[in-house]
Amino acid sequence: MSFHGLDAFCSSVHPNSVQNSLQVVQNSTTNIGFASTLDSPSDAAVSDSPFNDTESSFVDTASLTHTSIEVGTLVDPCYLFFRVFDEDGAIPTKNPPYSGDPYLGRIEAKSVCPPHTVASVRFRLAKAEGFDNRKTRSTLFLTISSPSPMNDDGRVDIFSGNGPGAVPHEPLALCIGLSRSNINSLNEGGEFHDILSAEPHYIYYRLYTYEGEIQTKHPIDSQDISLARIDANLITPPHTTNSVKRFISRYEGDSALALGNLFDSVLSDHPMNNDYISILSGDGPGCRPEQPMAIVHINDQDSDLVPHLQENDSSVPTSQEECLSKPGYYQLQNTFNTTDGSAEAESVDRQLPRQCSEGDLCSSIRAQGRWLLDIPGWLTYIPGDILYTDGIVKQETFNASGLDLPEFYNIHSGISYPVYTARNSSGHIGLVYVGYFN
Repeated sequence: MSFHGLDAFCSSVHPNSVQNSLQVVQNSTTNIGFASTLDSPSDAAVSDSPFNDTESSFVDTASLTHTSIEVGTLVDPCYLFFRVFDEDGAIPTKNPPYSGDPYLGRIEAKSVCPPHTVASVRFRLAKAEGFDNRKTRSTLFLTISSPSPMNDDGRVDIFSGNGPGAVPHEPLALCIGLSRSNINSLNEGGEFHDILSAEPHYIYYRLYTYEGEIQTKHPIDSQDISLARIDANLITPPHTTNSVKRFISRYEGDSALALGNLFDSVLSDHPMNNDYISILSGDGPGCRPEQPMAIVHINDQDSDLVPHLQENDSSVPTSQEECLSKPGYYQLQNTFNTTDGSAEAESVDRQLPRQCSEGDLCSSIRAQGRWLLDIPGWLTYIPGDILYTDGIVKQETFNASGLDLPEFYNIHSGISYPVYTARNSSGHIGLVYVGYFN
């Protein structure tokens, strides 16, 4: 289904208006801006883009830092098109303008509170989809292929008819910082639909264990049990190795696949690291069924099959001092809230995540506790959130001085806690308390 003939958005919009009317300009404050001065796509040179020519656009470049989008003239009616994602993939929208694509949403631009910034657009979209902005974290991407979210203070032209989200084939991407289980509990009806976007962009993959191919739940050929495909339009941005694995694990109904190794082809010697992947470029990994990606399911039992997975007995710590520096087990004095607001400590044995090289945030952890205070250097999270860490436990002193915090948090100021350095689904890196993760 093509939207090129539709006029359900601003009356002056041409389907290619986003590309035709954008020009990257540099102002005196080094902000990147848009000006409606180009007559055709050929007037713009894309060689300055930090990404490849096919995947990237001015939209991607403008989303990196200090986004500033010049305000245009008012055209009414005008709409914002968007897709909604949680950490596992696309969510069916509550505001579908067309029956053929349950993942494409639309709101009227006039419903956004002024001033028209990335933050005000983000808040309006989240509210329209039934999420509480006070309890739910979110980020906004200029397109689903953008490598990083936009800055909240960036100005957005939502009324000229040629700004971000003005056309259905280049929607904004609202990413909700929740896992699928949390979405279903907060947003009734948010279950996964095994259907495609209106114009699917397929990437192909095969499933393996170390003993060979295994059957996918969605084979595209009855004679080829391990080959499947997914719609890249439904993968949560930014498109990294981890977001692709996470979507495949959701699609296959096997959470362990999110921890597996992803290879860019069955001929690759090494798994991919967690870099940005151009899966919408047309020539990226898995773009053809004869050259699929490969995801290798890793089981605990595989350590006796593959030598490099075997753990040396010396890796198991023998004292509490060793527990904070070695993979395996550690004993933690973990602090929990009680009903009367006081704190109590109990000794807890936990299993550390797989340890990577320091700074390589490759091991996933799931939040069991809640931390919503926005404190510099620390990440916020709620139960069910998936973060990535190097598995190395460090000691960090929690400092609440100078911060306007509830009294409960002030009593913990000056106390040293075991922490991970972790990265969340939005790409932000900070500290998290070990006791709130498994």
